Amino acid sequence: MSKYQYLHAINQVHYVHAVLGQHLVRLGVINELALPVARKAVREALDLGDQDGDQGDEFDKMDEVVQYAMTCSMVFCAACWPMHMWQGFGCGVTGDMTFGHVGGGDCISNELDKAIAALKSRPRSWELMSKPPPIQISRTDPNTDLFPEEARKAATKAMRDFMGELERHGFPQPIYSDAPRIVKWHIPFATWEGSTMYQDCGHDPELLCSYQLDPGRFLYDWVVGGRAELSPGEGVLLVNPHVGYLAQWLQGLDGMPSFRVFTDAELDQNRIHQVGRNLKGSTKKFIEWTDEPDYDPFIMVGLPPPQPVNTTSFLAPPAVAPRAITPSPQPAVQSPYCFPPPPSGPPPQQSTSSYGTSPPGSYYTAPPPPYYYSPSPASPTTSYNASPPTQCYQTSPVPEKSALDIMMQSQPQPQHHRPVPLPPLPPRQTTKFATAAYAFSPATDAELGFEAGERLEILDDSDAEGWWTARAGPGRGSRTGLVPSTFFQR
Repeated sequence: MSKYQYLHAINQVHYVHAVLGQHLVRLGVINELALPVARKAVREALDLGDQDGDQGDEFDKMDEVVQYAMTCSMVFCAACWPMHMWQGFGCGVTGDMTFGHVGGGDCISNELDKAIAALKSRPRSWELMSKPPPIQISRTDPNTDLFPEEARKAATKAMRDFMGELERHGFPQPIYSDAPRIVKWHIPFATWEGSTMYQDCGHDPELLCSYQLDPGRFLYDWVVGGRAELSPGEGVLLVNPHVGYLAQWLQGLDGMPSFRVFTDAELDQNRIHQVGRNLKGSTKKFIEWTDEPDYDPFIMVGLPPPQPVNTTSFLAPPAVAPRAITPSPQPAVQSPYCFPPPPSGPPPQQSTSSYGTSPPGSYYTAPPPPYYYSPSPASPTTSYNASPPTQCYQTSPVPEKSALDIMMQSQPQPQHHRPVPLPPLPPRQTTKFATAAYAFSPATDAELGFEAGERLEILDDSDAEGWWTARAGPGRGSRTGLVPSTFFQR
């Protein structure tokens, strides 16, 4: 490898870290006040990981905002160490399924991993992440090898027996009353240097019993790839604890879809024991039932979209009819209050308020309770010196006020206004995916081929003839083309 190729590879790795750090900032888990001191610690860690200083030199050449983004990623990866995160995430960013060389042999990856380990081990007086990832992620060591054949076969046999009982008796439901009901579920799969970023295995645990799951790929799929967009009641069974705790950490963060993660202890234990009693003897011997929460499986369940809140029901003032006062039979006297002349033509349409009929812009303003003035139909008389002249109207004398009337009038009366209108909600952007039930070979350049079980992003499904416009995953160069809708699962 030439010096140019070596520096180019370093810049590519730093770019992946900058992208990961940018998404961490968008999730709202970064304490920006600690960025300067954290950047200094990351710079020192890069020198500890690379004795030649090339990693640190390339870090110094980056813009300040890119340095801060990479700082966020390095601190996040150090919190998860020794579990790898940036390699699997980089597979989604670059489209290279072997990016990072987790299995070893890449000096750049080894140097950066040494820097992450040094950053984790050094004492610090600052905390960059306002919500750090769970410590349980770092308690699992990465394993990039295929599991031994004997253990793999025994685990697959036991898990298939267990999955069959779940299909027979139904998946255990959450114990909370406000939790969604699980109506369907599947097992996801993505491993180190695998050929795909995400694979829906249905209820077949064979791949799950053969390889360890790569949390970095799941992080990219959930944050960037839209795999966390679950339909209401759709469940994703996460058996590996480090992936389950990662999903639990992402729950409720800024910009994440609506889902909820439940542990084994939060499900119906009666159903779980019913499933356990019907297992085969060999399966019971293989599965170790333990109360350790760090080894509980997780189920990630989609939530229904939030319902819009009707704000007008409690912002609008209540409509209360005014209390009319019957005038006494005493002779009318001239009122000391002078009002502007009434408007010509028909009176404006009045709106009812808490204290009387006083529409905005009208000539008459309703006084507060317990009474209001009623203009007399008698002829107006000219008022005292005023310009322009106003007219005074005779009113009936006001009856004496009771103690309750005086108390009600002395209290300050609230001012009611029209409710402040709320802006319309932006349309929710959803991404459609479909899993191919059969393989398809394209006959023209406009068509897109795919394999059975491959998951494609559906861009347009409005064609009346049944041809959809779809896009393949990053592993195939994100190609776009026409696919037959009849080849996909309904």
